[in-house]
Amino acid sequence: MVTVGVYYKIGFRLEPRGRSGFAHLFEHMMFQGSAKRAEDAAHQACQFQCGVLNGSTSYDVTNYYEAVPSNALERVLWLEADRMRAFEGG
Repeated sequence: MVTVGVYYKIGFRLEPRGRSGFAHLFEHMMFQGSAKRAEDAAHQACQFQCGVLNGSTSYDVTNYYEAVPSNALERVLWLEADRMRAFEGG
């Protein structure tokens, strides 16, 4: 098994007072697809490999992780690179 964790140095600390929820919204939007992958591709790839994935948003960071068999590492790294490059957010 291998685990890939990606942390973005942004959380809800930067949200304007009285207008919370944007960081968490973007966390969920980044699970959506892109021009190169279907909306549920990351979930399907991890489940097919008997792995897990998730994300969370806290005060300072938003993170995503996948734990998969080592033979799926290249696919997971590609999915994360695609998420960074060009998420469509719905």
